[in-house]
Amino acid sequence: MLFHHLHPGMRGELRLITILSWLPDRIVHIALPLTIQLLLITPLRCAPSNFHPVALWRLDEGRGNIAWDSALVPYHLTLVNPKWSSDGPMGLRCALHFDGTGRTFAYLEKRVHIGKEGTIELWLRPHKFGGVQVLFATRWTSTPRITFFIRDHALVLTDEWWRRRNEIIAERAFSDNDIGKWIHIAATWSHNGYALFRDGKLIAKSGRTAFASDADRISLGVHVWNLRGGAYCGDMALVRLMRIALKREQLGIGKSPSELVTGKFHQRSGHDSPFGICNPWVGLREVGVRWSRCGGGSTSLGDWCKHMPAQNTIIWDAGDWEMVHYHLAEGLHPALLLCYTPKWASSDPTGKGDKFFPPRDLRDYRKFVYQMVHHYREYVKFWEVWNEPNGAGTFFKANVDKLVELIKTAWCAAKRADPNAKIIFPGLAGSDPVYLERCYELGVAPYFDIMAFHPYQWGRVFDEGYYARGAIERIRKVMDRWGDDAKPIWLNEFGWSTARVSEGDQARLLAQAMTFFLTCADLGVEKMFWFTVKDWGGAGYGIIRDNGTRKPAFYAFKTVVRKLDGKYYIGRVPIEGVRAFVFAPKLSVSASPQRGRFKTSLERRRHRDAVIALWSPTLKTVKVTLPIDCAKVDGTVKVTSLVGEVRAVKVNGRGLEIDVTPAPQYIDVPISAILELERAPPPKPRPGRKAPDDVEPFVWTSLYIPQNTMRLWLMRGERNTVRITVHNDSERHQRGTVHIALEG
Repeated sequence: MLFHHLHPGMRGELRLITILSWLPDRIVHIALPLTIQLLLITPLRCAPSNFHPVALWRLDEGRGNIAWDSALVPYHLTLVNPKWSSDGPMGLRCALHFDGTGRTFAYLEKRVHIGKEGTIELWLRPHKFGGVQVLFATRWTSTPRITFFIRDHALVLTDEWWRRRNEIIAERAFSDNDIGKWIHIAATWSHNGYALFRDGKLIAKSGRTAFASDADRISLGVHVWNLRGGAYCGDMALVRLMRIALKREQLGIGKSPSELVTGKFHQRSGHDSPFGICNPWVGLREVGVRWSRCGGGSTSLGDWCKHMPAQNTIIWDAGDWEMVHYHLAEGLHPALLLCYTPKWASSDPTGKGDKFFPPRDLRDYRKFVYQMVHHYREYVKFWEVWNEPNGAGTFFKANVDKLVELIKTAWCAAKRADPNAKIIFPGLAGSDPVYLERCYELGVAPYFDIMAFHPYQWGRVFDEGYYARGAIERIRKVMDRWGDDAKPIWLNEFGWSTARVSEGDQARLLAQAMTFFLTCADLGVEKMFWFTVKDWGGAGYGIIRDNGTRKPAFYAFKTVVRKLDGKYYIGRVPIEGVRAFVFAPKLSVSASPQRGRFKTSLERRRHRDAVIALWSPTLKTVKVTLPIDCAKVDGTVKVTSLVGEVRAVKVNGRGLEIDVTPAPQYIDVPISAILELERAPPPKPRPGRKAPDDVEPFVWTSLYIPQNTMRLWLMRGERNTVRITVHNDSERHQRGTVHIALEG
C-alpha cells in the first residue's frame, strides 16, 4: 500500500478488510508486524520548530551574535565573555564590552514576567570610570519604577528615570583601586523592600517595594548608557536573574563569573549514581541522592494540566521555580513525567475532562512534549511518557494501543526538540509482562530508551524473590525476546508507607531494598527511586513527616548513599541465614600508550576497600562470624549502623563475630581481607538491536485495538476491518509503502 504527500504533523488511515479461514470455531489473536519503507525525496533536515517558548538572550560565542536561549527563563541570563558588539535578532543593539567612545545608547533587553520578588546579579570589570550607567531592574508600568545604576564611582537609585529624580545611595561605592578587577553587585527585592550588595556587603536598603504586582513585566538585563561620551570602558561577564530574593550567603560572592553558569545537565556530577527519589524537596543534598522523578500531578514541573491550562497557552513560572529550588539547588538530575491530560485536550467520553484519559488529538500532546523538552533541554535529558498505564484504569483510562501512540508521539517530539533526549517507558504498576508484550506487538520497541516499572511491596519482610528479582527477571525476559537486551531498567517508584509499617520498619526496608536492587545489575537495573520525599496530610511514604521533621528513613537513605554510591556488587559472603553482600568501587582503567598496556588505579587504598552490607532477612537477630582476616584489618573494622553511627569492632583469629540485626549494617573492609567470597556472575553481553537503515522513525503506524481487549482478534469466516493509521511526525512531506504480513 502506498501513501502520498503526508504533511508534517498529519496522519492518514489505511483500512485492511480481512476474511480469514482458520481452524474451526477458533478465535485467532494476531499481531501485525508493520514495516514502513519510505521513498525519501529530500534528506530529513532539523529545521527550527514553529513552537516558540519564552526565550532569553545568550551569546553565540562562535559568531559573536545574540541567540535565543529558552532554558529556565527568566532565572538565568548568561552572558559569557561578552567582548563583542553586533546587531542581534529583532534589531537589538548590544555592546557589553564598551570602550566609551562616542555617544551611545546600547542595551540588551527582554521583557519578562518577574513578580514581587527577585534578585539580579552583575559582574562588572571597569577599565576606567566615567559616565556609563548600568541598569539593574525596571518596571514597565504607569506607576513609578525603581532603577539601580552606576554613575562614575557612585551607586544611584532613581524613581521615574525619565524625570531624573536620582538619589545617590552609595557615594564612593567604587574607587580607582577597583579598575581591572571583577566586582560583584547584587540587587534583591521583595515585599520587605530592596537591598543592594557590593561583594557581599550591604550598602543600601529601603522599605520601598520595587514591584507592585505579580502581573508586572520588566525589562531585564543590562542597559549601558554613555551619555557624556568618552572616559569609560569595561567588561560585564555575567548577569544572573532569579525570581527569588536571595540571601547574602546565597549570592555568587567570591566566585568567578564562569562558576555561576551552572545547573546544565553536563555540568552536574552524579550522572552514574543509582539513587533517586520521587517529588523532591529541600534538604535532599544532605542525603546525597542525585536523581529525582517528578510530574504526574505531584508537582507542577512536568504536569501538562499546570503547564497548559488552555490550548495555545503555556506557563513556565511554577515549573521553573521548582526546577531552581528543588532540583538545581539540591544538585539533582530530574527525570520528568509528561502527563496528565488537561480538560480542554481530554478524550473523556463523559465530557467531565478526566485527566487520566488520553488526549483526543495527539498533536496537542506532541506540542506539549516538544515545548517541555525544548524549554528544559539544557537541564533535563530523561522524560517519562506516562505513569502506571496498566493500573486497571487508575492513571490511564484507555487501551494499550493508545498508550503506544503516546509513546511514539513523545519520542518523535522529544528527539526533534533535543536529539540527546532519552524517553523512559511509562512506569508499569508492578511487573506486568503480558501488558508489556502487547506494547511490543504494537511496535513500541524503537520508541523508548529505558524500561521502567514499580516493584512495590507491602509487608514487613522484604521479599527478595517474586516481588524483587523475580519481578525484574519477568520484565527482562520480554525485553530480551524483542531484541531490547541492551536497554537498562529503572525501578523508578517503590516504597513503604508508615501508615502500614512503623517508621523503624520503613527505614530498614528502604535500606534492604536499595541495597538488594544493586545486586541486580546483571539484569540491567541501573537506577532506583524511592517514593516519596514528604508526607502530606498524615503518615505516608515520605522520608520527611508532614510537619517537616525527618523520619528514620531519611538517615537510612543517607547512610545507604554514603556507603554504596560509586560502588558495584562483586559477590557475597556465603553464610547461611544472613545477607552479606559485598560492594567495591568501580576500577578506573586507562590506557598507557607509552608501554602499550593497561593500568588500573588499584595503587590507591580506597580502590582496595570494600563494603559488606549485612542484615538478617527475617525479623530476628542472629550471631555469626564473618571470615575476615584479622591481620589485614589491623585487628578492627568500622561498622556503620542504619542511621549512620560508626563504631569500631574487634576482629579475632576466628573472624568478625557480630550480631546481625534485621536493620542493615555496613562494614568497611579491604577486599583481600575477605577470606570467603562467592563472586557475582559476570554480566551478560547485551548487544541490543540495530535500527534498520531504510526505516524513517519519525513516520510511524498505529493499529486500532478493540477497547475490550488488548489484542486484535478475528473470527473465522467473519468479515472484520483492521484500521491502520500512518503518522508523520517529521518536518517535511513523506511518501512510502506499508508492508503487512499475517504470521502464524
